[in-house]
Amino acid sequence: MRPLINMCVMSPPLTINVEQIDEMADILHKSIVITQDELVREGLWKG
Repeated sequence: MRPLINMCVMSPPLTINVEQIDEMADILHKSIVITQDELVREGLWKG
């Protein structure tokens, strides 16, 4: 995962399987939700 302007670019290996893709997407989603919650709690974002 790397940032590119306003995007998160994922570059998994070509040998990745469906379960690993699902796990990668889940981790990214949870990370975004946690970050949003922290920003709202700190008054830095209204969501």
